[in-house]
Amino acid sequence: MRLKSFTAKTSSEAMALARATLGGEAIIVATQETAGGGVRVTVAVEEEGDSEGTALPAPAGSEETEHHGKAGEATVDRVYRALRSNAVPASVGEVLLERAGLAETTDPLLALSWALRQEFRFAPLASDRGAPRPIMLVGPPGAGKTQTVAKMAARALVGGLTVGLISIDTQRMGGLARLESFASALALDVLAAGSPEALADHLLDTADRDLVLVDSDGRSHLDGMDLADLGHFLNGNAIEPVLVIPDGVDPAEAADIAIAFAGVGATRMILTRADLARRHGGALAAAHAAGVAFGNHSASPRIKDGLAPFDPRSLASLLLSGRVPTANASGAESLQ
Repeated sequence: MRLKSFTAKTSSEAMALARATLGGEAIIVATQETAGGGVRVTVAVEEEGDSEGTALPAPAGSEETEHHGKAGEATVDRVYRALRSNAVPASVGEVLLERAGLAETTDPLLALSWALRQEFRFAPLASDRGAPRPIMLVGPPGAGKTQTVAKMAARALVGGLTVGLISIDTQRMGGLARLESFASALALDVLAAGSPEALADHLLDTADRDLVLVDSDGRSHLDGMDLADLGHFLNGNAIEPVLVIPDGVDPAEAADIAIAFAGVGATRMILTRADLARRHGGALAAAHAAGVAFGNHSASPRIKDGLAPFDPRSLASLLLSGRVPTANASGAESLQ
């Protein structure tokens, strides 16, 4: 199977051009408006000699990037429908469709997994093994940062690690109290840092802990001064900022949020409320626009369910079926 694009002034003209060139066997897999006001139509067509082989994609971690086997038309169509139903932006979807069409499998899950592995980075946080430097969870208001801190702390404690909790959410009413409530249930204390200098002192105080988590107040991606102030807490401190973003956000808005927080140093993200969203295109838009890696995702409000690590297969499953793995306190995964 091969994918080709045709551009014309209208979608009907582009479709007619595609059929005139490739014949009636071509199937339309994507349409997109062009910058010049036209329409680009991407179609898939079987090539002579194509066969639906069953070879699996290259295993995770393989350096192989060129595949010559072709997925069947039904496979590409299934992936296309999944991307479309999840409101994946056309600019991202077309790339994934092309890659999926080159995967050496007729299984849509494997084809999409392979495509995602080629296009995105995956770097889960393993809180049960600690972290080489403190982690600050950053993101917009209401994203679920405090709850995510609690989930990571609980997982680390179950793994027998020592945990330090710091909060810079000292100005917002009730901000510190919520983390303290979670911490009390875990028999942990919370250190409050109202300034970058106080944060630096508390990082020294917790330097002997296996995992140090810093909770931050929500910052607007539209407010440059707000983000600059957050940057002051990060500047000079060996802290990794990790973006926390709720699932189901409009793709364009999610992309803007990710780009803004990538500007303060975030290189990977945690997706919350994956169980409450029907469309997950925003997550792909965010990762693609900002170049941030998929880290983990939360599919349950329960602290004991923890965070599940993202990998190409789990993300493909989320897009194809809406089934999301959860990680309980023991680290075992299950599908909802």
